[in-house]
Amino acid sequence: MQAAGAAPRPPQARRKRANMPLLGGVQPPITALLALLVAISALTSLTVGSSDDHSVSRAIVESQEHVATDTARSLGSSLEQNTADLRDAVEVLEQDSPKPPEAVLSSLSAAYRKWRGLAVVDPKTGRLLAARGETVPLDTFDGRSDDSLRPRLVATESGAPRLLSFAYVDGPRGTEQLVVAAGTLRLPAERGNRTTFVTGPGGRVLAASGDQADNSGVRGLAASDSGPVHRDGDRYFAVGRADVPGGDRVQRLGLSVVTTVPVPSGTAVGSDRLLGPLAAVVLLVIALLVAWWLVRRVQRPLRVLDMEAARLVRGSLDRPVPATGRGETARIGATLETLRRQLLGEGERPVPAPAPHAASGVMARTVSGPASGPVSGPASGAVTKTRPVRGGLRATALCCAALITAWAVALPVLNLADGRGPVPEQTAQDQKYRTEAASERVRRTLGEGIADLTSVARLGGGAGRDRIGDAMDTLLPKHSEWSALYLVDGDGKIVRRSGTTKGGVDREAALGSAKSTKNADNAGNTGSAGNTGSAGNTGSAGSAGNTADAAPAVLQLNHGGKVPVSAAVVPFGKDGHRLVGEFEPSAFNGLLSRPGLGRSWLVDAHDRVIGSNQGFIAFSARPGHQARTLTADAPVKGTAPVDGLGWRVVTQKPLSWLPLASYETQRRAILVGLLAFTAALLCLGWLHLTVIRPLRAVDRSAAALAAGDRTSVIYPRHHDEVGSLARSLELIRQRLADADRHGPAAGRPLTAALQGN
Repeated sequence: MQAAGAAPRPPQARRKRANMPLLGGVQPPITALLALLVAISALTSLTVGSSDDHSVSRAIVESQEHVATDTARSLGSSLEQNTADLRDAVEVLEQDSPKPPEAVLSSLSAAYRKWRGLAVVDPKTGRLLAARGETVPLDTFDGRSDDSLRPRLVATESGAPRLLSFAYVDGPRGTEQLVVAAGTLRLPAERGNRTTFVTGPGGRVLAASGDQADNSGVRGLAASDSGPVHRDGDRYFAVGRADVPGGDRVQRLGLSVVTTVPVPSGTAVGSDRLLGPLAAVVLLVIALLVAWWLVRRVQRPLRVLDMEAARLVRGSLDRPVPATGRGETARIGATLETLRRQLLGEGERPVPAPAPHAASGVMARTVSGPASGPVSGPASGAVTKTRPVRGGLRATALCCAALITAWAVALPVLNLADGRGPVPEQTAQDQKYRTEAASERVRRTLGEGIADLTSVARLGGGAGRDRIGDAMDTLLPKHSEWSALYLVDGDGKIVRRSGTTKGGVDREAALGSAKSTKNADNAGNTGSAGNTGSAGNTGSAGSAGNTADAAPAVLQLNHGGKVPVSAAVVPFGKDGHRLVGEFEPSAFNGLLSRPGLGRSWLVDAHDRVIGSNQGFIAFSARPGHQARTLTADAPVKGTAPVDGLGWRVVTQKPLSWLPLASYETQRRAILVGLLAFTAALLCLGWLHLTVIRPLRAVDRSAAALAAGDRTSVIYPRHHDEVGSLARSLELIRQRLADADRHGPAAGRPLTAALQGN
């Protein structure tokens, strides 16, 4: 209690009250906003406009890594296919009576021509029973060990690498024989300035393809563990490396693929390095301006009001409440001055106003009981309306948010012009190369389907319909690229089926029509299959210069419908039967999916989509050329059964996906802009929820109290400056209500009145 005659204690608006929580009140959100904006400005200065490019563009380095990964995956698939083909061929052979070693090798050589050497050995003794082709290295073979039957890499006498695959086959008189096949490491035939190497454990070069394959310097670069960029005098080499993955049949052999391509110096695309520091300075100025404005308009007036209300509670009523701030704080200050005069007993008692609603943000409860004492002023029923807030604290917060948002939006927008930098020529060439590689994967899948069916037809040509059906039932689960296998007669009627067919296509009509098609003079023409039921379109035969019943072919069975259907067809036997393998529609989608390739489509001769690495509608029109993209296409061709299809692979890669300096600057500008906007949203939202909205509710409650409402209890919502102000107003309400009930006590100091009650 303040002594009589003592000078009133001046308000300490700048000092935080000791009873405030660490994260409560008006100061924490303002401080957090300032700290976050300063941190974001530092991040902007360090990242926006900076580039990791030096002599060689990162776009070129990244594309070499993707090329190496594609080649490694293709090589791994090839090794896996070698082993699978040997075991499939042996299983088909076992459908017939056991054959001697020489007959086994003759059948395998006629079915597949991919192996450089074949051998049949006794698995118990390791003795060579028959051989064909080049000598198969069997020095490390141990037939008594199960580990020795796993596919592995060996070297011939000349040092050439060979992959050995193994499979058991039944021999005469109940004996068991082991077939050993030696395959090669197949690499794409490189052209231009690219060179591809396959290295084994220790970095030894096992195979190479390209013009620089015999260059000792380039070979040393492949064997060494150098970085992605290598300098050789005035030339630079971009190097890509990838490990060859293992599979279900072939485990990882420790192989790696290394691609090298010479690039000129100066391919790096720079960006404006002053953009980041300038943007950081602007954001720092905005941060300081926003913090200063919030302190001036929110924090300082609120603390002055808190101190003034506490002064009135202490009973120091001789000094007027100073006007402070604008909007809500100015009105609350004027209301406190009115309440001070009422506590002093000056003026007439106002007519009570209705209590504010609970939705005001300050919990209020109406205390029942009649009001006593003389009443004067307006008629009882009059309501004092609160003036609407114009230019209040919410407007202040919105202006601060708008200022920060303007910076967050302006930085990426101003940087859009910098996203038009040149694209390195090597990057465009690599996109074309990867598109051709995808086309080659599709062609190889179609070719492997033809080869697998041909081997089944040749190995099981002497078997009956039931035996070849059993062989199809055995092989189908092992080939994920096939959805169904079936045997058709000369009229296209299915006589034996394995698996399920899809798409609602009239296959008998399509195959029968393809049989009667004659394309001997023009390989590009396709045969019409007439109306194909629900597909409602025609089928085409992809046979180059041969009829479908005279030579292997790939057929597209429909050109409409919900599911594209294609199949490999090979002749079977001498009575016009054909063996058909229907490809799984999704098999081609996986061939088009490679990291960093972009959007890719497989389109037919009518430019309709039949496969994609993303969602697509079958036989829909392919999206046209888009601006600011790397676009490439490559036909699917290379073998006679495939050339007549007219299929193509088309890829589109947006330039914004490339790690060019200009696009990196644009992406980083968007990132820091989002961070700044998020910081403003969180901190100003925090300020609004904990300070501004409760303060507006206190403003309404204080106005009602000054208008004569003595019955609504004012509850504080938070333990902060606004809560302290609400507690002070509640004590004042109690004092005024006590004064209404006891008129003579109205002139006493507040603290004395409270102690006397």
